[in-house]
Amino acid sequence: MFESIIEKSVKSQLRSDVPVGVLLSGGIDSSIITCVANSLNSNIVNYTVDFGNNKEELDNAKIISNYYG
Repeated sequence: MFESIIEKSVKSQLRSDVPVGVLLSGGIDSSIITCVANSLNSNIVNYTVDFGNNKEELDNAKIISNYYG
């Protein structure tokens, strides 16, 4: 049920006349959104902002972003 709710929510946010991006922090929530968005639309662009205070999340964001190209 959780998967269906997340997919429906992300899908509703992907309706756009312009390219769509995901702000990927490297945390579990943005990683799930990135995964679902990419399964629905292969033209998703991932963005990450580094404030220099959480290297682990930045490393995770790089892994997820590289996986989805």
